[in-house]
Amino acid sequence: MNSTPFDTLSAARSLEAAGIETRQAEAIVLAIRSSGETAATRTDLDTQTAALRTDLDTQTAALRTDLNTATTQLRSEIKAIATELRGEIKAVAAELRGELATMTAQLRGEIKAVAAELRGEVSGAVNKMLLAQLAIAGLLFAALRIFG
Repeated sequence: MNSTPFDTLSAARSLEAAGIETRQAEAIVLAIRSSGETAATRTDLDTQTAALRTDLDTQTAALRTDLNTATTQLRSEIKAIATELRGEIKAVAAELRGELATMTAQLRGEIKAVAAELRGEVSGAVNKMLLAQLAIAGLLFAALRIFG
């Protein structure tokens, strides 16, 4: 930064005019002068602002690049996971279809066995009914012969 001379006499008079005692104003001015601080000029501020803007632009560009890279990597990971999960879904679906086919065949076998059993029971009942009808017919025939 450029060094601008500090007018101690003018500063002390300004402090005195503001109501500060002479001894205190001189002490404040001496403290400011001895601190080694210099005032920044408009040019100094403009130079620093331009440097900060350049640094900000550089950092922004780097962060955008990092963001784009991370986004691309994450999209790639998402696609890989989606592909993996689709494969798992297909495997589970195939397994469940197999279980369903096995269960369907098993239940059809049970249905056929129950149907055959029921057919046998119905056939036996029909045969018993026919025998009962024949027995009744025989009794009726015998009763007719006896009674007339």
